[in-house]
Amino acid sequence: MKVGIIGFGSIGERHAQNAQRLGHEIHVFRTGNSSKFTKSSSEDFEFHFELEAFLSLPLECMIICNPTHLHAEFITYSIARSIPFFVEKPIASTLKEAAIISEALAKSPISNCVGYMMRYDESIIKIKELLTSGVIGTVTTGIAHWSSYLPDWHPWEDYSTGYAAQKEMGGGLALTCSHEIDTLRFLFGEPSAVSANSNSVQTLKTNADDYLDALITFKQGISILLHIDWFQKTPQRTLSFLGDEGRLDWDFFTREIKLSNHVTDTHTKYAFKADNNIMYQHILEDFLSSIQNKHSCKSEFEDARKTLEVCFQMLEGTNL
Repeated sequence: MKVGIIGFGSIGERHAQNAQRLGHEIHVFRTGNSSKFTKSSSEDFEFHFELEAFLSLPLECMIICNPTHLHAEFITYSIARSIPFFVEKPIASTLKEAAIISEALAKSPISNCVGYMMRYDESIIKIKELLTSGVIGTVTTGIAHWSSYLPDWHPWEDYSTGYAAQKEMGGGLALTCSHEIDTLRFLFGEPSAVSANSNSVQTLKTNADDYLDALITFKQGISILLHIDWFQKTPQRTLSFLGDEGRLDWDFFTREIKLSNHVTDTHTKYAFKADNNIMYQHILEDFLSSIQNKHSCKSEFEDARKTLEVCFQMLEGTNL
């Protein structure tokens, strides 16, 4: 399959390498010249620097990995040419853009997938299975915490020039780090109310939000406290859920799930391989399979649009 990659930052390179390992022909459209990339990491890819020439290729799918404010433009190219697309999150930089794309997809349906790869993480899938089985009873509340340090994300480049740090490029923490919001939707369904505070402490001197505190209430009555920031040099990414019979704790970096049930007085641990690329491989395989076998992906545009709506509700600090 001829796969077109739009954007060749770290995530574009990852998708290109994973697709190539699956035996696909890789064509990359890029405009940047990051010093991170060497010939050894990309010598088997065909690079294109003229958009019209790239779009004239007989591509069988597009993987869109450029800055958020450009997503809508390239999704539109895909739909107009009936080329299945994979787009990194968030799907667009505004709700209006997302609505226009939804209308276009309704008129011209094509296979699509959105890069919420946590839905494909084996430990997250296990958490969903465990909570659904009632292993800690009825879930009542929980805490989701993600702290990181933005300059460490891509240490080979100036973080302040990247899209994540620039509001006008669709950046900011609430949109860039929407994985946690999507993961909570994957586990518990749709929120019924959101109260949030998103702002900047200006430690990193960007023009975008750099922390988010929110209380999310889901339709079945579960309340989750969510904290995300990207100014902490000591990383943390954890989930803790409390039920009326016990608790479940998860750590992203170890991929361990710990269960405690005070009714049965049992303690159980599940361990998964802490290899981030596994979930990226699984989401790409699902997307490519959806093209060949005509099935839906676990993370499609219309579903991801709901995550985007929650993100903007948080930015506005209003109820749904």
